[in-house]
Formats: sequence, structure tokens, C-alpha cells
Amino acid sequence: MNVNELLKRDGIAEIACDGCKDSDLIEIASGLGRVVSGARDELIQYLPARDRGNGPVGSFSYSVGYGSFPWHTDTAYWDTPARYLLLASETESPCATLYQSFEALRDMVPDFDYLMNRAVFLLDVPGQKRYLSPIFKCGGRTGYRLDFHIYRPANREAETLMIDTLRELSSHYHRHVWTGHSAVIIDNWRMIHAREDASNDKNRVLK
Repeated sequence: MNVNELLKRDGIAEIACDGCKDSDLIEIASGLGRVVSGARDELIQYLPARDRGNGPVGSFSYSVGYGSFPWHTDTAYWDTPARYLLLASETESPCATLYQSFEALRDMVPDFDYLMNRAVFLLDVPGQKRYLSPIFKCGGRTGYRLDFHIYRPANREAETLMIDTLRELSSHYHRHVWTGHSAVIIDNWRMIHAREDASNDKNRVLK
């Protein structure tokens, strides 16, 4: 089964990538579509574990340091989040990336579809404050997004959605443990992810 078939079926695909060099990652990403540059025009972002208060202001590392990263959709502050997320580590790391699908959450969270359709969040990002829905449409497709770091509930449905979703994610999730020999592609419109506590792996760098 090829990568596109795996992504369509599971929302996630693992690819062998021994050492996961930058050139390898760009080649993999280019096979999925247009590679979108980061905030500083970099094609590949290096995400080292840091002490709290270090790194870009507003980033997860700045806010929580080596602690667990909150559950989130990448680029959840964009009008339309990036479709796919490619993650890799050049080295082995016991600090896993956690993930779960919105499809699975639908089966776990009572009234999930109702709450997702009615929820309104305030995007709490300096200079970008606005209200948004956790559901969006693009090119005839429906996508889902949540970010427990920068989304503030603006109505009762949003508050209930966050509480009930976090309750389920506290014990129902998958772990990807980094070996240094693979990269992972996540369908960012179908999956939500987080990072385990990195206190025991302070040299962790995810790309």
C-alpha cells in the first residue's frame, strides 16, 4: 500500500528514512504537494526541546518548556490549516509524539458532531484575534481543527467540546516513538497530536 493509500485509510503514514536528512524530507514532502515555508521562510523547522521561556514567544516550548505539549492541529491559526504535516527525528528518542483521529473522537465524545458544528472559539494570538469554527471546508472537503494552546471557548458548546475531548484524549491515543529511521506524515485535517513530556530527553529535536 502506497503513502497516499495509507493516508486515505488511516490519516497517518510512516516512511522509512534512515537518518532523515533534510534533503530526504523535502523530497518526501514534495511528493505530497506544494511545500509551505515556515514563519521564517524555512522549508524545514527544527523544534528542539527547551527550557520554559526560551524560543519564539508564543511557541509551545516558550510556554511549557520540557513539559507535555497540548493537543493541537498544526497551523490552526491559519484560515485553512496545512493539509499534511511531516515529522521526523534524526536520532532515537523516548519522547513520543501522540496522535488521535477526529473520526475516533466522534465515537468517544457525546454529541461530537453537534458540538463541533456549534462551537465557536476565540483565536488567542497577538494581532490575529478572531472568532473561528473547528470545522472548515476547502476544495469540497471538510476538515477539523482544535488547538488547546491558542483556542479559547467563546460559547458553551466550545467549552463542553474542549472538556469532553480532553477527557478522552487523556487515555485514548496512539504513540509514535522515534527511532531515527522513519518519518511520519499526518493528515492534519483529520488528526490531532501532542508531545509527551521531554524532561527525560532534553536533547530531543524534531524536524
